[in-house]
Amino acid sequence: LIVAPNSTCPNWRREIKNWVPSVQVVTYYGSAAARKIAHNHEMYPNGASDIRCHILITSYETVIDDKSRRVLAAVPWAGLIVDEGQRLKNDETQIYEILSRIDFPFKVLLTGTPLQNNIRELFNLIQFIDPTKRASELQEKFSTLTKDNVLKLHELIRPFFLRRTKAQVLSFLPPMARIVVPVSMTVLQKKLYKSILAKNSKLIKAIFLKKSDRASKHSDRHSLNNVLMQLRKCLSHPFVYSPLIEERTTDSVAAHRNLVDAAGKFQLLELMLPKLREQGHRVLLFSQFLETLDLLEDFLEGLGLPYCRLD
Repeated sequence: LIVAPNSTCPNWRREIKNWVPSVQVVTYYGSAAARKIAHNHEMYPNGASDIRCHILITSYETVIDDKSRRVLAAVPWAGLIVDEGQRLKNDETQIYEILSRIDFPFKVLLTGTPLQNNIRELFNLIQFIDPTKRASELQEKFSTLTKDNVLKLHELIRPFFLRRTKAQVLSFLPPMARIVVPVSMTVLQKKLYKSILAKNSKLIKAIFLKKSDRASKHSDRHSLNNVLMQLRKCLSHPFVYSPLIEERTTDSVAAHRNLVDAAGKFQLLELMLPKLREQGHRVLLFSQFLETLDLLEDFLEGLGLPYCRLD
């Protein structure tokens, strides 16, 4: 049984069919109607009493569904693979409880997301893999980490982990080089940045005065987060902060120029990308804001550079 996010279930099936085409694999997720079709025609065709596939791929949402859970619990599985295994770091969640009640001879958790300094989450994962280990007892035993018991902790978790790094798997990759290029704000960005701060001057002063009222602190923190988000949008591109800032024109050349001149990062990209293209490079650009991706599309089309957008 493979449990994966909804979005990656088709990918799992495709890769399995590519690598082991002789294996019968079925996806069991989605709407109730889709699951019923998979159950009646692929898992148990013609009313078969035993499941007729080697691998079943399902989603977290399907496992939680009462009817689907009973279907899955009735199968004598050979093993379990959980994609995005960090989803099981909390032993009080429904998915953790349901999967723990199903008998699996072996379990594999796949994750590329590190746990965030919470040792109980680590013990919850170990408890899920090996029910003889009790997370509460381990937490009590290692509540205070010392030089001695850290070594014992390493010995405890070592049998459960298979860790691979890019350097081990892709030995042909050159060593990573990191170059930090400082980029200053444009005149428009500086004006907008000052305007955002000026609108929230009382909040800024209140934070620096360090008020003792706890409720005020919570309120101020929430408001400050909003201000910081506005400033980040300004630094990304003024048009992300507000599309009304853009000077509208039907001239595509003038529109592209306005787009580039408004933000320091776009001015830098205008210099870098054509040169990297000439040298045969490909470039990955990341942004948290969808609006920035929209602007990047217009920007790359203006430069005549091919691109692929991944949301």
